[in-house]
Amino acid sequence: MPNQTHTHFVTKPKRPTGIARNAAANWLAFLFVAAVSFFLSPIIVRNLGNSAYGVWSLLVSVVGYLGLLDFGVRGAVTRYVAHHHAVGDSEGSSSIVSAGMVLFLFLGFIAVLLSGVVAYFLPVLFNVPDTLVGDSRLVLVVGGLTVATTLVGAVFGGIVTGLERFDVSSGTEIVVTAIRSVAIVLALNAGYGLVALGCIHLASSVLYGVAARIAVHRLYPELKLRFHGDLRPHIRTIFSYSMFLSVIHVMGIVAYYSDALVIAAFLPVSAVTYYAIAGNLCDYAYKVAGSLSKMMTPRVSAMTSMGSGNVSDEIVNTARIATLATAPIAATFWFRGESFINLWMGTDYGPAAGEVLRVLAFVVWLGGARFVASASIMGVNRHRTLIPALVFEAIVNLALSIALVGAFGIVGVAIGTLIPSVLVTLLYIPFCLSRATGVPAGVFYRRAWLLPTLAVLPFALVNIFLERVLPASNLAFFFLQIILTLPLVVVGAIVSCLTPAEKTQVGSMMKRAYSALR
Repeated sequence: MPNQTHTHFVTKPKRPTGIARNAAANWLAFLFVAAVSFFLSPIIVRNLGNSAYGVWSLLVSVVGYLGLLDFGVRGAVTRYVAHHHAVGDSEGSSSIVSAGMVLFLFLGFIAVLLSGVVAYFLPVLFNVPDTLVGDSRLVLVVGGLTVATTLVGAVFGGIVTGLERFDVSSGTEIVVTAIRSVAIVLALNAGYGLVALGCIHLASSVLYGVAARIAVHRLYPELKLRFHGDLRPHIRTIFSYSMFLSVIHVMGIVAYYSDALVIAAFLPVSAVTYYAIAGNLCDYAYKVAGSLSKMMTPRVSAMTSMGSGNVSDEIVNTARIATLATAPIAATFWFRGESFINLWMGTDYGPAAGEVLRVLAFVVWLGGARFVASASIMGVNRHRTLIPALVFEAIVNLALSIALVGAFGIVGVAIGTLIPSVLVTLLYIPFCLSRATGVPAGVFYRRAWLLPTLAVLPFALVNIFLERVLPASNLAFFFLQIILTLPLVVVGAIVSCLTPAEKTQVGSMMKRAYSALR
């Protein structure tokens, strides 16, 4: 980081916030958002219909590409606020945040302009039904405004993340999600469509930004936004970190949003609906891992700033937990995904979406530990080493999806996503993490993937048996079966994942609990 020209006001260094509280807050937010999305998705599909919902999913992907304008600035704000706050430097935090705000105000304006251009050429680019072109264009412009407000709000959200106050950010997410969901249901029941959905998302983006600003004022009162003086050195500091982070962000967006664009370009837009159902389920699973991985960038940054010697253990242990969280979901997707979609969305969607879900289940299985590793690499400012692999993944993903969509339809697009993701995750990420943080690749393979996967095998085998012998006839019975078999994951984790010291600690806790119950 370049030397700063101003005089720092340095206070007592701050200790990193406990990971347990943050993990609990993130999990609570995830469970709430997932539950709301679970009940909301069928309502939206039924009210909009296949074609309109396919268009909505397409527009979400197009607007998602405007997120490229983030340029890694939020990640830089998070990283440097975590660093400056850890050593008690509020002046340094204020300068970085002010520079980030200037950048995002400008980039938000660009987002609105680009959304207008894309809206104009929309019928040329995609197979949008003529009856939906007008509404789709308006939704795209509203989407550009949503991106602009999200970018500005991201500065404050990045500060809260940098302070490791995930309880606050999770609480804000829960409240905003609840308000947005109620508004969507009311709007759809009143007969409104795509434009109303777009406006509701814009309003919720503004609400989140305002709430995050209030939270920052209370959590970090020493931090001040100031637009006077020369902010160019701090903008350069941001870009010294975010330049490489922005490439990572670009590749992630290309890989994540290109599937819907390929399908809409080569198949009827209604096909996007079937892929989106499976993709949304996988997105919920990614958020399980994200609830852990998003803590790692500020935490690893703060720990290294304070000279902690426990960084490697923290990374491996968190990656292990992430796989223990995502592997049961992946197993359920693979062996019971089609029947779940039949019960959830209807039998018209289960076969096609279920095939896609089986393919993407492998990405979910490996994704938990991968997200933790990538976030940790960013925390030590070595994220540039991720770029070659992510560029490869994005390009191959797009190329394979285009090559396979004609012969295999939406399943071919899923295969195009799977192949490069598995190659990068297994053959590159562990070695990149090892060079950046010192975690041996062999240790990561064993403790982050192999042992947690073995722990999940009993759960998977029992669910295979249940699917063949006692298939669920309704969602309540399906979830009951999953809940009753989840303790097998805990037992498997204790047997195969814990170190001898951890097993001793668990044994002592169980003895104390047993004694307390007697």
